[in-house]
Amino acid sequence: MPFIPAANTARIEMVFSQGGQIVENVYHVEFASAPDPTMLIDMAEVFKNWWNTNVQPYAANTLSLNVIKARDLTTEAGSAIEYTTGLPISGASAVQPLPNGSTLAIKWTTGLAGRSFRGRTYHLGLVTSELVDPNHISSGFQTTLAGAYQALITAVEGTTNNLVVASFYHGVDSLGKPIPRAAAVLTVIDNAVVNSTLDSQRRRLPERGS
Repeated sequence: MPFIPAANTARIEMVFSQGGQIVENVYHVEFASAPDPTMLIDMAEVFKNWWNTNVQPYAANTLSLNVIKARDLTTEAGSAIEYTTGLPISGASAVQPLPNGSTLAIKWTTGLAGRSFRGRTYHLGLVTSELVDPNHISSGFQTTLAGAYQALITAVEGTTNNLVVASFYHGVDSLGKPIPRAAAVLTVIDNAVVNSTLDSQRRRLPERGS
């Protein structure tokens, strides 16, 4: 796929290990200008502190945050760093974890309709005590988790930057292949919504992919 620029925007990759598998979640942050290495390091620290404070207490101790990668997407040769200060950090819950592929969808909303203006993060580190039946988490944990992810929006905005949905493609061609944009469309995220029904991520299962 061709490189698609996203002006003044960094891709933040939080890389974890869980049950013998490397798994990750990816976010995008829009800055006022193209981020340099120092700005990327500072933002990686924001993400580490957010996860450590808001998510780690509820994550299985079989999950470990190992590295945070950040790359400027303004140009193909943009700055890039790998942040490991204070890492790894393991989840704090000693309760039996659910299988790696079990997850919850965190929906990021922007106030606009359409696939180009919403995003999803698939939560990591679920444990059995968070379930009320085999397919649903409790309403209390749903509220807690929504607050945890909302805290990421607040943390990024506290640095005078924005957590955004970055849309790099629009529609598909006659062969069903995604059509690349000339440049990414960036939309500021305003809320995090947690689905209480379990979802699945097959590639997070051991020996299935990374």
